[in-house]
Amino acid sequence: MSCDEMAELDITGKQNGKSYEEILSLVKAGEVQLYLIVSPPRTLSTAWGKAFSSGSDVGLWLNEPTSKFHSGEARVVHSYEVIRNAIDMAEPSGDGVKRLVLSIISSTLGPDREAYDLFKVAQKISFLVRNPVLSSESFLILIGRIVHALGSPPKTKQALVDEHWLEATADLSHIAGDDPAPWLTHIEHTASTRDYRSLTDTFMYHGNAMLSSPSFRREAWSDPKRLLPWAEQEGDKIAGLWQVRPGLPRSLIDRCIDMDIEEIERSVPFLSNNLTQLPNGWQFLSQHFDLARWHYPEKLAGVVDATEIQRAPERCMALLRRRMGLGGPVERDKALKVADGYAKAFAVTDITQDLLFGRALGSQTIDPPDKSPLAFQRLPGFVRESLDGIFWCYLRLLLPRDQRVKPYQDAVGSLGRSFTSRRGQTMTVLDLDPVYSYVTALLADRESNQAAAPCLDQLRHEQDGYRAYFDLIDAARAKL
Repeated sequence: MSCDEMAELDITGKQNGKSYEEILSLVKAGEVQLYLIVSPPRTLSTAWGKAFSSGSDVGLWLNEPTSKFHSGEARVVHSYEVIRNAIDMAEPSGDGVKRLVLSIISSTLGPDREAYDLFKVAQKISFLVRNPVLSSESFLILIGRIVHALGSPPKTKQALVDEHWLEATADLSHIAGDDPAPWLTHIEHTASTRDYRSLTDTFMYHGNAMLSSPSFRREAWSDPKRLLPWAEQEGDKIAGLWQVRPGLPRSLIDRCIDMDIEEIERSVPFLSNNLTQLPNGWQFLSQHFDLARWHYPEKLAGVVDATEIQRAPERCMALLRRRMGLGGPVERDKALKVADGYAKAFAVTDITQDLLFGRALGSQTIDPPDKSPLAFQRLPGFVRESLDGIFWCYLRLLLPRDQRVKPYQDAVGSLGRSFTSRRGQTMTVLDLDPVYSYVTALLADRESNQAAAPCLDQLRHEQDGYRAYFDLIDAARAKL
């Protein structure tokens, strides 16, 4: 099927439920406009979505409506019910149009028919990325909190090792023998020391085995007829970036491979949605981006990097607002209306939204960057092994210069500008985040930015501890 033939397909929305048909009708009538921010997990998406919406001419911000409450078509139908209810809640703008910003986590949106249908009703689509090392570390902390909240971790110190939650060689000296909550103590310890060597891939699984399970394949690739031409050409290349890795107990794979998503939620909850999100989020994001460029180029508003948002939130907001065609900045008479698609998910799992979004939902501003990437060897093995594919996806979105939302014309020169952190420290992003700085210099337009090559040389010479990341980035760049 050619691209033109696919573009002419009439998607009635019936397979998505009544709410989708109503949304499609409202959009076609000009009564509703939906603006999407699509991103992998832990990329500042909650804080950015709220801040961007507060400063824009929108009537409601909806957080993560496509989260996997159930599997298959039931989840898709439920997602559109969440969006439809949010439309009813939204305040109309001065012209009577209801404008909503939706924060979408890429790993919760199937990258074929499901994304195609959502993009069809969108007014504009933007993408958010972040230094993969920082987003991966944030994800590790999140997983620890979720696992503890689900009540699944072993109840004794020895069981943490015996039941394969931690490596047999893990140093557990920070856990007292009579500690009533050894897993929570361990997570608090790793969070305070920022040393994740003791976290193991036995409680997070990624690879072709899970990706090819019947329920996941049926949900994510529900309509092979809508696969894009690039997917046929690039599919094997993309899938090859995430091979089955050693280290996960075979019994755990056998236990989950033929289960439906609901079964996994009941029996091994930490292996379901949350623990496939790290690699899948980036892989799906790359495919969502290509789908938007291929089928909806007029709707593509660009790609923003979270570090650039933290460095210059108002500039990024103004640039993206312009690309999306939104009015602003605006002075609001009352607080921005907020809807949270995770509310239903938490009702099922008994996890409060504070676990994931408490700080971001409570914040009124975007904090400056304040965290340096961990050294490569301090990340768990499963993260190190997935970074080649993640960096490849990260660079794919940043490479098209016409799509970048760039707050600074002199991108490399801006790396040396000093700023004040949330803790009151004066620093430069060049010293704070060599990984982000390396990518910025690597992708700089050489004709307009003569400082790129010297900056790359400086980073390689002065930041030897990050050389493993630089090598991964160079290899990923060579594959594009």
